Amino acid sequence: MAIKVRNNHRMLNPKQVAFVNAYILGSNASLAARSAGYSAASAHVTGSRLLKQANVAEAIRHRQQKVADVVNVSIDWIAEKLVEEATNAAKPGDRIRALELLAKWQRMFVEQTESHVTHDISPLAEFTIAELRALRASLPVEVEARGLD
Repeated sequence: MAIKVRNNHRMLNPKQVAFVNAYILGSNASLAARSAGYSAASAHVTGSRLLKQANVAEAIRHRQQKVADVVNVSIDWIAEKLVEEATNAAKPGDRIRALELLAKWQRMFVEQTESHVTHDISPLAEFTIAELRALRASLPVEVEARGLD
């Protein structure tokens, strides 16, 4: 069963329809791809690829809007309710959680890991870039080298 997408005449095949339906339920592309019948081994790649396809992305946006219309929920409504909870909740923990969700929504508290690594690369100065590239090519696959390209 193929479906037409509003404002886009390209059809979705049955697996794409299943992907859209599964994605709407959980917003996880890998799980949605597996649920839709795509290979579990490449579900993360397939899910990402499907999300980039214009007809699939439009179908997802269309379905999300339909769901929001049915339940009468918008970002503004959710933000308004969280502000009410942050202001009027009886328990301090509920107020804190509402504030936390508002801050998360605004990306105020994005976790960042800071690390400083120093290496003495002076011994590598005697090599040319071509020699360093050849050395990198000879390393096992597990070893990752960066900065030579």
